[in-house]
Amino acid sequence: MDLSIIDELPKDRIPITTKTVNKDRLEKIYSLFITKGSIVYENKNYEMGTFIKLENESSFNFKAIDKLEVFKVSSPKRPSYLTYFERFI
Repeated sequence: MDLSIIDELPKDRIPITTKTVNKDRLEKIYSLFITKGSIVYENKNYEMGTFIKLENESSFNFKAIDKLEVFKVSSPKRPSYLTYFERFI
C-alpha cells in the first residue's frame, strides 16, 4: 500500500469555500456550464464542456481541478408567465 502525506497546500492553491444557500434560493434552478478546468462532485469528475443542473440543493460542495471557470444561470422553478408548452401544447 502506498502512503502519501500532504503537509502543505500546493503553491497558488485557490482556497476551498463552502456556502449555505438560504431558503429563497431553493425556489430556483441553477445551471452550471464548465468553461475551463474540471470539478469533482460526489466522487465523479466533470470536465470542461459539462452542463450541470441543480435543483433542490441547499449547498453544492465540489473540488476544483486546474483553474476553474463556470458560467452560472439561475431561473425560477415556476416562471411568472406561461411557457410555450403550457400555451400551445
